[in-house]
Amino acid sequence: MDRKRVALLLLLLASAVAQRGAAQVGHDPARSPYRTLRFGQYISLIGGRFQGDGGQLGVAPHHGSTLGLRYDALSNGTLSLSFAASYADLERLVIDPTKPIETAVSGPVKQHAGIVELIFQFNVTGSKTWHRLAPFVSGGVGLMVGSS
Repeated sequence: MDRKRVALLLLLLASAVAQRGAAQVGHDPARSPYRTLRFGQYISLIGGRFQGDGGQLGVAPHHGSTLGLRYDALSNGTLSLSFAASYADLERLVIDPTKPIETAVSGPVKQHAGIVELIFQFNVTGSKTWHRLAPFVSGGVGLMVGSS
């Protein structure tokens, strides 16, 4: 691109930004649809009910209760991180391959498990709410380790 086109493109971008900023001038902050989100660090007690079907063979964990802690680091920007650790008291079936098929399945037996999660949250409106709504997209990864 030649210099005239680059200069024209920069001028158009600058005028678009200036017009957008001018629209905010004179707007009463008390009547604005935007409010600042609270940010900081929080620890929460979490609990729930685990509902599993045991998979095709029925030997994976079934239903039970969970209890744990969650740590949230809510930033004043668009990204927030959370970490959770829980204990689960579950039930499962056991298959003994040395027995005949009619008597191979026993249980349900107790299955204790530890669950850890790392959660990422992207706040769509950044550090503000819009009409008291704060849309977000969230995802995470987790690991569950059971007792033998």
